[in-house]
Amino acid sequence: MRISRKGIAELISHEAVILNRYKDSKGVWTIGAGVTDGAGASIKPSEFMGQISPCQAYDMLIDLLPRYEGYAQKLLDNSGVNAVLQHEYDALVSLAWNVGSVLTFKSKTVTTRKCIAYGDVAGAIDLWRKDAELKSRRDKEVHLARTGEY
Repeated sequence: MRISRKGIAELISHEAVILNRYKDSKGVWTIGAGVTDGAGASIKPSEFMGQISPCQAYDMLIDLLPRYEGYAQKLLDNSGVNAVLQHEYDALVSLAWNVGSVLTFKSKTVTTRKCIAYGDVAGAIDLWRKDAELKSRRDKEVHLARTGEY
């Protein structure tokens, strides 16, 4: 399964697109649609001093998405779930984009996989509310997973 176009638009709406590097709320250098050095993009925000174009920001996102789709798929595979609905998958990829590889090895992942195994993708996403600043994003991801409304 791949993230849908609506899912990509939803993800971008959570991240915004900033064309020059900036420090996020945790002090991590970031650029584009939430791309950090750890994402593996060809442009390293900690070193890049210029400005990227909107097309470059979009291309970086598209190039990196398969990695985060892989994190979401690994969650599903380890949950024993063969298929989810497209909007549930899109919500999981948005979560993966936000929390990264942490999604595959944190102890919280066990509970996340259990929720998914019971058919509660929204509940699985809801477990990842660690910061007040993420409340709005998690609310939207949970809503998407529950309702399919983008």
